Amino acid sequence: MIYLSPATGSHQRNGSIDILRLVAAAGIVWFHAAAPGQVISYSALSLFIVLIITLPLQHPWAGTRRSYVLHRADRLLRPWLIWSGIFAVLKIAQAITQMQPLRSEFEWSMLVLGTHIHLWFLPFGFVCSIAAFFAVSKVDRSSRPYFIWTTLLALLSVPASALALDAGLEESYVLWCYGLPSVLFGLAIYFADSRIDRLMYVSRSTLVGCFIAFLATNQSSNLISFAIGVNLAIAALSAQITSQPWMRLAAELSMPVYLCHPIFVSLFNKITNSEGGTSTAVASFLLSMAFG
Repeated sequence: MIYLSPATGSHQRNGSIDILRLVAAAGIVWFHAAAPGQVISYSALSLFIVLIITLPLQHPWAGTRRSYVLHRADRLLRPWLIWSGIFAVLKIAQAITQMQPLRSEFEWSMLVLGTHIHLWFLPFGFVCSIAAFFAVSKVDRSSRPYFIWTTLLALLSVPASALALDAGLEESYVLWCYGLPSVLFGLAIYFADSRIDRLMYVSRSTLVGCFIAFLATNQSSNLISFAIGVNLAIAALSAQITSQPWMRLAAELSMPVYLCHPIFVSLFNKITNSEGGTSTAVASFLLSMAFG
């Protein structure tokens, strides 16, 4: 068997992951700015979900379960609450300036998703990362049966999710349904235990799952985005690069860019009287980095 790192469970920070986190944030900006190549840019979502599941599990938690839950809440729910408040204020201001009733700016689903659509990822990531932590807390990571069954479940979740999306679910359910296969593949990657042969099985399983879903549903663009995102995560986890200070900075900028970019996309579109595009994506990304 061949392992990717000098020792399984090594705590050395992987620079390729640091770089890819900022690239993924740029992909989300690119997608929301309606720039060309959205099938590719949307793959950043699956990439983010895989990383938010896999990375915390790779480093054993020394504290209690309660402290882990609080730690993940601080990382994910606190910014969700803060930025939901910020976007709520912006929505109120917009309703006032346009003389529209406040109820036109708010929906009940925002209690789960947040006050802007991109914020849904944070509570989703919190719930799934906590569930994953409890699911694997007493399980041997190198267990072959757990790896096989998790990978099989992840494979089957792809066509199941695509069929559910074809059924025309409500927005709050659609987003969580789309993200679930990436969560399961994140677990499969964890149980791959840094072994190249197992990671190749996971990679092939994404393609098999997407092929089955492609034959049975009308979700071709989402399937392509999903397959690219998961396999980018596998590639980044396979490329062991010692993280440099500038790589850590890139990783730290990814969350602020993700959180604030819709403000700059909207602002740039209003200034240029456009509906997005490459210039909007580039300007919004640079402004978001400066803000971060």
